[in-house]
Amino acid sequence: MPQIVVGWHFRDRYAVTLWNPERRTAGSALWVPHPLIRASPFPLGGTSVRLADVTGDGHDDVLITIACNLCNHGTEVVSVYATFGDKVRHIYGDSYFAVEKERGPPARVHGRVIGETSWGARGGLLWFDEPRGGESVCCPAFRLQTFMRWTTHGWRVVARRRVSPNDDPMFNGR
Repeated sequence: MPQIVVGWHFRDRYAVTLWNPERRTAGSALWVPHPLIRASPFPLGGTSVRLADVTGDGHDDVLITIACNLCNHGTEVVSVYATFGDKVRHIYGDSYFAVEKERGPPARVHGRVIGETSWGARGGLLWFDEPRGGESVCCPAFRLQTFMRWTTHGWRVVARRRVSPNDDPMFNGR
């Protein structure tokens, strides 16, 4: 099934919407919007949208990274959205990141907040490569790699490993 992801700007907020076709008759469809990011305070220039099948249903899911342009240490908010039939669900990133604005209420972005962390999908798994230990995020004692698989009951960790921050051939050259 084709899908379209559109990012757009209104006033001082940014949004990302997934459009799915809903079949009406043979040869015609109505495109239905599914808002993914409703009102991010962060410009879309620091946003990435990737596709990967992490639910194992043979259909690509949407992985979104929104970079905080006001933060340090590569702070980003990450989320995964999946289509189940005609419903789109937010299946990863269950917290909120709030930012105070000069005008109006704080802006919130739904998703997991990460810092100096790589993430993505490979072989049906969702993975994170995060700095841990040490004196600061920039100089970790080790990196923790976590690999997760989607099940009908949610995410299950299938592997975790500690690696030297400079020695991991699997992730070198990202």
